[in-house]
Amino acid sequence: GVDEVDLGNDLEREILRLPHNAIRKEMCGINVMVASAYHRGESVTRREVDEFYSWFDVFESLLLEYFDYEENVLFRWCEDNGVTVPLTQRTSARKTRRQQIFAVSAEISRTQWQSGFSSTFSRLFDLTEQLCSVLLEYFAVQEDTLGLPIRSACATEASKNALRRAWLDFGRSSREPGRFLACTLRCLARADDRKRFEGEWISRTASNPFGRHLTRSKLLKSRRRFISSHVQTVNGFYVRFVAYQQNVPLHRRMPLANTYA
Repeated sequence: GVDEVDLGNDLEREILRLPHNAIRKEMCGINVMVASAYHRGESVTRREVDEFYSWFDVFESLLLEYFDYEENVLFRWCEDNGVTVPLTQRTSARKTRRQQIFAVSAEISRTQWQSGFSSTFSRLFDLTEQLCSVLLEYFAVQEDTLGLPIRSACATEASKNALRRAWLDFGRSSREPGRFLACTLRCLARADDRKRFEGEWISRTASNPFGRHLTRSKLLKSRRRFISSHVQTVNGFYVRFVAYQQNVPLHRRMPLANTYA
């Protein structure tokens, strides 16, 4: 699972952990789908293979969006505010790690054309484990090394608010703002935090009541589309796994929790 974040406790946790956790949550979805199909073996269908790769296309776009956030918001803010970026987070180091991530991601995409649905997920079982391992390490190092420098640079409320606004504005200008918001809200621990974050988002989008109402309506529709397609795909894999397990002897059943729900 993914530890949820509380708003307002530590800015660096909010700025680093929330975007990271949005991707971590998606990795939970990958694990649920691949484990479900891998353990069901020959019962996997062509439709499920297609569903996985359509889902993975969205995951890749979310990952690219996160890397855009790093370059255009996070590290630009660090540069503008005199933050000493550790060696592990310098441009060349980030580029090297991203190349590793993209190489595994590309290999995952290539497995779509292998013969045999069960063999496809056998290969995916190893590749997605590699991808998640590299990404988790990338995020962990960033949180361990950047948190304190960011906290030290945010000496005033003005500097804190400037960084938070830059992050919000990045999300609002993303390719699919509703999807960006939905992924973020799924990682907030408290209902009042989710309401507050959405309110800040909407207030920066529209200045009058009618505009805010229209923005909220559009975001709601976009989030519903995301949940009905992207989230429900993972849930479908999990439901099929649970049904399959009913016909497996107790001593041979495999544990699988839907950590994406």
